[in-house]
Amino acid sequence: MRYEIVNGLPDQLRPEAALLYWQAFRTKLGKVLGPKAKALAFLRQDLNGLHCVIAKDSQGQLLGLAGFQTSHGSFSPGQFALLCAVYGRFGAAWRRGFFYLLRNQNPAPASFMVDTIAVDPQMQRQGIGAALLEGLCELALSMGHAHIALDVDLGNLAAQRLYARHGFLKLEVQNLGFLGW
Repeated sequence: MRYEIVNGLPDQLRPEAALLYWQAFRTKLGKVLGPKAKALAFLRQDLNGLHCVIAKDSQGQLLGLAGFQTSHGSFSPGQFALLCAVYGRFGAAWRRGFFYLLRNQNPAPASFMVDTIAVDPQMQRQGIGAALLEGLCELALSMGHAHIALDVDLGNLAAQRLYARHGFLKLEVQNLGFLGW
């Protein structure tokens, strides 16, 4: 399968990106962003296309995405106005708290944090995740970032192996309490 890694998320791929993000993280995010229809409505608008790289095939089909966070923003910032529009004020208030807990609130100016890597389930195990990670690393270097950090769920062994193969080291293990359900 031939594909290319490109910087940014074109607007026409937002619906597919939202679905891919939801599929990859619904177990963790379902309790906060669900039900699915509301989650997709929110994610279609919230995903910051300037804070990601994507993999697409020759027909322009989205195969995977990788988001990042810097001191200038993140891939899924959890914008309060969008949360209000989709979930109402009360629903937005507690959901915003969840986003606050998940974010590195004051990233250092030189910080580049891998937020998300998600690959279409039918396209997994074909090197797309590795190519997305390499794309993020190249982008980070081009932006002047000397270090790249990431968080990975302790249960996501495939991701841990991917990161280890690419030279990432485990520096810290944190218990997220109820956030780690």
